[in-house]
Amino acid sequence: MQKRFLRWQKGSKRPVAVNRLSPEKVPKEEIGLRIRGFQALLQEKEIDCAIVRHNPDLYYLTGTVQDGHLFVPQKGEPTFYVWRSFERAIKESAIKDIKKIKNFAHLKELSEKDGHLSGKRIGITMDTLPCGMFLFYSGSLLKHANF
Repeated sequence: MQKRFLRWQKGSKRPVAVNRLSPEKVPKEEIGLRIRGFQALLQEKEIDCAIVRHNPDLYYLTGTVQDGHLFVPQKGEPTFYVWRSFERAIKESAIKDIKKIKNFAHLKELSEKDGHLSGKRIGITMDTLPCGMFLFYSGSLLKHANF
């Protein structure tokens, strides 16, 4: 049995029951605007690609919060590499290129193949990224890059 809650909708005189497990999707156009705005910032800061891992940032840029890595190049389409809840990521996200990954080696293989690792300057969220993840990025995934 799914849980339901009440929410006021614009123009209604009483609250309407809404399925808690089916939140409204972030519109595809909104995600596109956010990605393009982020890419403009990457161009301004001369960053070749950004890797997004922090859940609030993932939601803002993908429309979903699944366990994965979002690679946003300075130009072109982003790729969302997802560990878990791949099906949910496909269902909820407006990102066109979503790929299922099995482990870090698979992430490295796919991101190299997709051309996301060719840049010299990589942007990451240092204030929220666990140390172990940074060590993986800097020591294995992107040895040649500056962060």
